[in-house]
Amino acid sequence: MIHKNFIFPTIIFNVNIFDYGEGRRVFNDTLKQIQKEKFSDISLLPQSEDSYLHKREEYYDITRLFTRILDDIKNEYRYDTERFDISQMWINKSRYGDVHPTHYHTNSYLSAVLYFTEGSNISFKDPVYLRLNSQLIVGNELETHNAATNPEPGKLLVFPSWLYHGTEKNETHERISMSFNCLPAGKTNYNTPELIYSRLN
Repeated sequence: MIHKNFIFPTIIFNVNIFDYGEGRRVFNDTLKQIQKEKFSDISLLPQSEDSYLHKREEYYDITRLFTRILDDIKNEYRYDTERFDISQMWINKSRYGDVHPTHYHTNSYLSAVLYFTEGSNISFKDPVYLRLNSQLIVGNELETHNAATNPEPGKLLVFPSWLYHGTEKNETHERISMSFNCLPAGKTNYNTPELIYSRLN
């Protein structure tokens, strides 16, 4: 009997915000507000000019929902921190033919994207770089250099900020998403004795 052990996993949290009581109302109200935002083409894709939407009253409800979900993730995964605080929040639009090149987020611990429409897939790049040099083709789904997931309205993906990600070419209508970065806050690493020199408060 052959057994497989999975080591060094990369966790991506997949949340349907409609599973939360106010999720659908907050989703609809936020989408209406997004239509009023000003967008800039400074980056490769149109992004909201304001990248600190979590500080604005118009986005209070969606920010509060994100904070609640982050707290559920913290408890589920047993992160040794009091809470996660959102540090940036912005909106992305992807037009027909647009591609968001592979990138990662600096100065952040967890990053997230909430989809308001369908559209091009988000693709995550294998973080085990040495595996990319393998000369032997592996004919199973366990080893792949990229993993993609399709956007759905209400789907929220939360993942490590160091994980490389981008989008495939958008071949449908305009895709709208909201992203945020967050950092651990409050007492951090206090319940892990061996990390005494990594404690933050």
